[in-house]
Amino acid sequence: VRKPFHQVESAFQRKYQGTGLGLSISEALIKMHGGRIELQSELGVGTRVSVIFPAAAHMLNEPRKLRLVSA
Repeated sequence: VRKPFHQVESAFQRKYQGTGLGLSISEALIKMHGGRIELQSELGVGTRVSVIFPAAAHMLNEPRKLRLVSA
């Protein structure tokens, strides 16, 4: 699923849009940042794509100050 592909049909005749590069490029960028991509798909239901990035090292060691915002 994550490998680049091309559609055989011409742009005017094909049923589905796209170049076939989206997930391949996305996965490469995610990996460059130390993250990962997870795909869960169920026929007739849909697909869930999760992108997980590691927390920045400086964020893990510093206490976080939270600010309460009310609407």
